[in-house]
Amino acid sequence: MDFLNKAKKSISNAGRELGQKAGDMSTMAKMNLKIREKEKNLKDYYKRLGDLVYNEYPDEAMRMYPELTKLISNLKLDIECERHELAAAKGNKICPNCGAAMPKGGGKAPKAPMSKNAKVGILAAVCAAAVIALAVFLLPKLFSSPAVDFVRIQAE
Repeated sequence: MDFLNKAKKSISNAGRELGQKAGDMSTMAKMNLKIREKEKNLKDYYKRLGDLVYNEYPDEAMRMYPELTKLISNLKLDIECERHELAAAKGNKICPNCGAAMPKGGGKAPKAPMSKNAKVGILAAVCAAAVIALAVFLLPKLFSSPAVDFVRIQAE
């Protein structure tokens, strides 16, 4: 009987140790996962910082890191050329506003943002409309005089 009790106790201890080790391994796996997630976030932040510096301060980036800046510029040009070649091979052209492929003869891609010139044109039209509204409706009220009333009557 003593032999069976010792075996039972030994198996019980081994089970406890195995459970403890499994728990420890689970904890370590969770910790490793957290570390990998934080390393990924750090890498993403470095990338975002690099993008910001390259795009917001191109002269500084070129001065401080000329080789990397040239490599990035060359890759961007290569990608753009290859996009144009691919679009031409498909019988398309590239939208100048957003860079999307579009059928030849189309004005711009359907989802392309408005160009800067178009935005300026719309802003100019809105400003002109505001000036006209001011002139037609407000100025006569501000400068009420017989001459202004005569001009307003003539305009109506």
